[in-house]
Amino acid sequence: MPLLDGGGAMIDVTCVENVIDAMLLCSRAPLSAAGRAYNITNGEPILFRDLLERLFARLEMPLHSRQLPYRTAYVLAGLLEGVYKLLPFLGEPVLTRYSASALGVSQTLDISLAREQLGYQPRVTTDEGLQSFAEWWREQ
Repeated sequence: MPLLDGGGAMIDVTCVENVIDAMLLCSRAPLSAAGRAYNITNGEPILFRDLLERLFARLEMPLHSRQLPYRTAYVLAGLLEGVYKLLPFLGEPVLTRYSASALGVSQTLDISLAREQLGYQPRVTTDEGLQSFAEWWREQ
């Protein structure tokens, strides 16, 4: 797993149960909420590195990672995209500029509008979601 800039990007994740709760709240929202865009996350921003460490601990697996500067990964991803575009039989590149940005750039969302107008409150915490995923993974 590449840890771009040491995995220091702050990210927001969302457990699917919380997305479903938000969708149900939207379906029952007053007309004044119609047509609005709402950010939905767990409301617990976390460093990408910490998220991976928590997940792999629950999976009882070692986390194999490599440190890679973000700029290097982004340039490499652009080169890979070019090669894979020229040689489409290779499938999809293992790293794209999108995935480099998703892993290496902090991106958090403000969920206050959903809290205020929809009554949204994340029900499943990030740690609970990681535990649930790990249990599912072991069963597979």
